[in-house]
Amino acid sequence: MPLLRRRPRPIADPAELVIQPVGELLRDHVDYGVKTAKLAEIDRLIEENRRAEQRARAQIRAEGATVLGDVVPGRRAMERVGDYLKGGVVSAADPAHVIAACVIKHRDLVAARQELAAEVDDIVSHKAYEVMCGFREHHHEMLRAALDGLAMVHDAYAGILELQARFRQAGYPANGSVLATYFVPVLWQIGDPRQASTQSGLFRRWLEEQDIIKEGSL
Repeated sequence: MPLLRRRPRPIADPAELVIQPVGELLRDHVDYGVKTAKLAEIDRLIEENRRAEQRARAQIRAEGATVLGDVVPGRRAMERVGDYLKGGVVSAADPAHVIAACVIKHRDLVAARQELAAEVDDIVSHKAYEVMCGFREHHHEMLRAALDGLAMVHDAYAGILELQARFRQAGYPANGSVLATYFVPVLWQIGDPRQASTQSGLFRRWLEEQDIIKEGSL
């Protein structure tokens, strides 16, 4: 059987590709800048609130007082966080009330942060999609090169087996020191990519389904 011979596909070295950090690309995105700044401020408030609760708990331990239960908030967390960002506080008359207030504030801040972080992630995801689309063909070409490589490995292994068979048919005894008789399993496990039931064949079919290669092009 003739060996498959292909010229290696010219693919760019990924290390040479210029990929800008997504943060740099979003530097002039107004909504992104506002939301990330607000996230940083919420993080500051969370840390500030944590320290306030710790101080109140330390005071209660020193005085032997008890901690009140959580107070159920009546407004949306994001609405109250808006007040916190403007400098608003939840007042309390004693350490127990301070802790209860801190618990409410922490819950509000965390809920607001999660909501805001999701919005930031959405902005980043949209930009990432735009950028990655520009590298799609490069990625597809590497997948095509991988399929070519699998086909070449299979055909080379098949050629080795055929050579050994011809020597046997000609009456030559096997001699592993000259012509190897043992090979790593991967050489035969990948199978023929032209056969749909093999591992490499499944890879080929997937490439066809994704329109990365044309059906029957291998």
